Amino acid sequence: MEAITILGIVFLGLILFTLTGIALTGITLLLAVNKGHTRFQKFFMVLISFFESPLKTMVKIFRIDPHAIDNMIIEIENNLMRSDFLKVPYNERMIILPQCLRHPNCPARTSPNSIECIGCGLCNIKKLKKEAEEMGYKFVLSPGGTFSKRRIKEEKPKAVLGVACEFELREGLDACMEYRVPAQGIPLLKGGCVQTIADWDRIKEVMRSKI
Repeated sequence: MEAITILGIVFLGLILFTLTGIALTGITLLLAVNKGHTRFQKFFMVLISFFESPLKTMVKIFRIDPHAIDNMIIEIENNLMRSDFLKVPYNERMIILPQCLRHPNCPARTSPNSIECIGCGLCNIKKLKKEAEEMGYKFVLSPGGTFSKRRIKEEKPKAVLGVACEFELREGLDACMEYRVPAQGIPLLKGGCVQTIADWDRIKEVMRSKI
């Protein structure tokens, strides 16, 4: 009987610990997206990574889109790296777009290093590529997250601007933090494998930003 009582107390304690952690994580997410709290964001990232899974389960119960959590975490990581990103000259930056932004009839060629946009004009990639390369950016049209991380690791740009769905964007930002490459990530407005939608105005705004 005593053993059962002890197990019950331990179980209750774990529940209370988890609920407290979820509450703290929710509060820190709200605080961390505020630029005025960037000095605490590394601590917030550790807390969030620990309680992210139960937090997403909790928001589903209240019918809140769990993608909102991903977007908030992306913004935290953007805030952590923004000042260092802005210090890097355009000609030492890399911009990575996902291949899913291409038109269904895209005639682009695939090479070992990238999907080579030939400027057909069927989608918005042509204009963005032209401006980015004129500014000095290394332009990459990526077939996937693994490919993007390999290009970053091999070519070692001084900064990266990435566009992707929330899942791949978070993986990419985490990799950039690991490689000590300041990055900015912009989530797609509409995900999926084909005919996705990007916030082109925001991409251009971040691409042009500097100190």
